[in-house]
Amino acid sequence: MTLPSSQDWATRRRASHDDLRRALVERLRDNRTDLAAAPLAIPRSTYIDPERHEREREAFRRIPILVGLTGDVPEPGDKLLFDALGPEILIVRTESRQIRAFLNICPHRAARIVSTCDGRKRMTCRFHGWTFDLEGKLIGLPGKEGFVGVDSAERGLIPVPVAEWGGMIFVRGDPDGEEIDVPAHLGSFADELLHLELGKARPAKHSQVETRTNWKYAWVTYC
Repeated sequence: MTLPSSQDWATRRRASHDDLRRALVERLRDNRTDLAAAPLAIPRSTYIDPERHEREREAFRRIPILVGLTGDVPEPGDKLLFDALGPEILIVRTESRQIRAFLNICPHRAARIVSTCDGRKRMTCRFHGWTFDLEGKLIGLPGKEGFVGVDSAERGLIPVPVAEWGGMIFVRGDPDGEEIDVPAHLGSFADELLHLELGKARPAKHSQVETRTNWKYAWVTYC
């Protein structure tokens, strides 16, 4: 997936801005806004129905989800952990500066591989010492005599679809899911996001707030 050329980007940006200006002038002329005609009442079940919750989790697992920006993992060895889709996903920047994503699970006994997002080029499971490179390949197997006949090439980390585009990183939480086409997924909104030049963004501060609350209520309220 390639970004548009500088000339194409400038042309599309001007067209997008012209569309926004026309829409604004039309609203001013017609004395209207984008507000709905009346308040929207949302059923309580939207937030608390367990069956709906499971359906949503399954749906989110199959669609591309934004997990971070390029600036969150700028250098080879940088890592990012994401657990909003269920099983924790590990995003890494490889030696070739590509983005890869894996289930953060050791293929030996399903222990967690990475718990601290440092810049190390090797990832070692604390349970039995299995070690993997940034491509997810098994490169260290203590006690090899106990694994005679095991093909190391088939014991790498489990990959999940991932794509980096426009300074954004998307994953699909299903290891068997299709590759991610970010522009197709975003549709007409893709050009609007390109205007933000998110590839130039860098983290200013990391913080975490722990609270006992309905996840959707907190997200809808505070985004």
